[in-house]
Order: sequence, then C-alpha cells, then structure tokens
Amino acid sequence: MTNGQTEGGPVQLLKFCLVGAAGYAVNTLAFGLSVTLGGQELMAASAGFVAAVSVNFWCNRRWTFGASDHSPGHQAARFFTVSVASFLFGAAVLELLVEFARMPSVPAQAASIAAATPLNFLGNKTWSFGERDVEAAEPETGPEEPNTWLVLPTYNEAENIEPFVRQVLPQLAAATREHHVLIVDDSSPDGTGAIADRLAAELGPVHVLHRAEKDGLGRAYVAGFERALAEGAELVVQMDSDFSHDPASVPSLIAAAHNSDLVLGSRYVAGGEVTDWGLARRLLSRCGSWYARTVLGVQVRDLTGGFKCFRRRVLERLHLPELETAGFGFQIETTYRAIQDGARVSEIPIRFRDRQAGVSKMSSGIVLEALRQVLALRLTTV
Repeated sequence: MTNGQTEGGPVQLLKFCLVGAAGYAVNTLAFGLSVTLGGQELMAASAGFVAAVSVNFWCNRRWTFGASDHSPGHQAARFFTVSVASFLFGAAVLELLVEFARMPSVPAQAASIAAATPLNFLGNKTWSFGERDVEAAEPETGPEEPNTWLVLPTYNEAENIEPFVRQVLPQLAAATREHHVLIVDDSSPDGTGAIADRLAAELGPVHVLHRAEKDGLGRAYVAGFERALAEGAELVVQMDSDFSHDPASVPSLIAAAHNSDLVLGSRYVAGGEVTDWGLARRLLSRCGSWYARTVLGVQVRDLTGGFKCFRRRVLERLHLPELETAGFGFQIETTYRAIQDGARVSEIPIRFRDRQAGVSKMSSGIVLEALRQVLALRLTTV
C-alpha cells in the first residue's frame, strides 16, 4: 500500500475520515451482534468500541499514515489512548449540544463527531504514528556581549511599570553590558504612557513606543520587535510588566540563549511553578497548553507562556508582519513557527505568580481566538 507519510495532509485527512466511517460501521455491527447473542449493553458497547479501534488502527497504520520507526505495539497503545480521549471529547460535546443547546440528537451526534475528528487525526498523525521531528538548527555563536532589548507591552499598567522597570534594569545589567528596555504603550488611559516617558527621560536604557490604540497583545509585540531589530538587537526578551514574571529570572533566560535560538521561561517543566492562581485559571492554562501541544504535535510544555528570549535570526525568519494572532495566542504562534523553521527551543523553569496590581486582560474572546488559531496553524502545516 502507499506510504501515507509521503502524501499531503488533506489526502491523509480524507483517508482518515474514510477509515473512521468504516470503523463506525464495524462498531455498529459488533454492538448489534453482541446484543443479539445476549450480551449486556455496556459489554456490547465496549466490544464494539474495541473492534472499531482495532480496525481503525490497522487500516490507518497500513494505508493512511504508513510505517514509521515505532513498533506496532507502541503505536497501538498510543492510538488507543488518542481514540479514548477523542471519544470522551466527542461525548462531552454531544452532551453540551443536547442538554444545553437543545439540539436534536441526530445533528448533535454528527456535530460531535465533526468536532472530535480533527483532534483525533492530529493526535494520531503527530503522536501515534510518529512522523519525523523537526531538525534543530545549530545556534549562532553571536557576540560575547549581545545587544539585548527587553520589550514590555503595556495597557493600564500605571501601578506596575515604574517599580518593574527599576527592578529589571539591574538584572539586565548583570546579564549583558549593552541592554535596553522598550515600553510599548497602547495609549493607556490611566497614564502609563506618561510614566514611561518620564522613565525614559531619567534612565538612558529606557525607550518608549506609543501606539495610537489598543489592538491586541500580538500586534504590540510585533511593533516592539521591529523597533528592537531596527536598533540592532541581537537578543530580544519579552515578558509581562505586572510582576507575574520575576525580573530576577532574566539573567538565567539570557544565559540559556547561548545554546538555544529561543528560550522559554516555563511554568510546567521540573522546577517551574504557578502561585496565587485559583483552580479555574490553573485549569484554563493547563488545558490550553495541553490542547496546543497535542494539536500542534510539539514537545514544548509551556506553549502559552509569555516570558521568552529570541535570537535575532528567529525573529527575522518569522516574518513578523505576517503573524496572524492578535491576542494571547500570539505566544503559541511565535513558538510554533520558530520550531517549524528549525529553531532550537529550550525551556527553563520559572516561578509565575498572579499580578499584584491592575486588572488581567484575559477574556473569553481571547481564549476562543487562541483555540481557533491553534487548529488553523496545524491545518496549514500538515
């Protein structure tokens, strides 16, 4: 049979859907046969599920994706895990549509299958059948004292910006001789921009970029990155200015960039932690990272974090004006595109804490944009 890994993503997706339809028929037949023979419905449903998963695995391994370096047993265990997760996800969607949206059961079932299929396909394509990993590029050696710029996007951070800048400047000085702080303010109505201007007049390394309006975190970062690159930056650090990222972690991030193209301050690797968040916010962050990691098929543990250090070449190759995400999903998009380009990415543990002053900019619209953008990113690169 044709090795599916040599074919494009759309062809694989079509084959996967055809195999899934055949598996659905096998599931129905096995369930009916088991009930006819006197089996209990729960046992019959389990038998049907196992039969369908077995047929789907065999067909997808031989036809959809082709052989890989993993053993059949290894692939089967992963395929079964993804199938169970996809089934549970589809069941949850079905329950929501029927119980809360009052949708008729037949179209609701079709919608739940449609919702679960992309995750099922991408999980198996990237995990179960183990397509080759992106090869990492060798990092540039760079100068011994790289020109380092810290980009701080702000909106209504009047309570935080001055103490933060005064704390982070000594940390930058300890890490690199040539350093700058660029405050990118989106016309904050609370006077953040005026405080930034005063700091720039007093402190030589501080610069301010005023933007006409608030149109998304991602676009603020793009404007800041472009300014830093135009000023000759070799390393560009990004972080929040509300003390959720500890200024004392900046030297470790910069030091790690000697052996990496992109360094992530990670909450979810060994040694990392999150403090002060409630259960709902912890679950949102964890689930967001898991969702992005699973759909995109990468090993980075903290894809949604905003504490990073980029080498110049990474930002230049990202084609900044072409980045599509305006909100917090920008963090996922930049890291994923860097990995796709072959950048060597590393994570160092950090302690993340909730902001001590001001109001979070997170909203349901930002979350939905990130979820949509993650799926769009993967579908355009399969």
